[in-house]
Amino acid sequence: MPGAYKVVLLQLAVTMILTLALWLWQAEQGRAALMGGLSMVLPNAFFAWVTTRRQSAEGVLVNGVVKLLIGLALIAFALKAFQPPPLGFFTGLVGVVIAHAVGGAVVDMTVKTARS
Repeated sequence: MPGAYKVVLLQLAVTMILTLALWLWQAEQGRAALMGGLSMVLPNAFFAWVTTRRQSAEGVLVNGVVKLLIGLALIAFALKAFQPPPLGFFTGLVGVVIAHAVGGAVVDMTVKTARS
């Protein structure tokens, strides 16, 4: 499994843990943490999937911009449509960002290629 997928799984695990912890405190906060976490995990999962395929540097850059726009759109949609409590929403969001930083530092991200 490529390292990018491991980081996304770590982010998903952090989202689920924060969701459960906040849901035990207040169900509405738990739902907000789930929305916040998923609004960051889903674009990262897209980017991990796209970048594990062979592509040019321009393709990686374009897909990075697409990931950013998807993330911003999901955050804006969640905040506008559901008006989640800020504590839960931003706890989930920040938890995923921290998991991304920690996962990127810990997980082996080297690309293994087949030699002919």
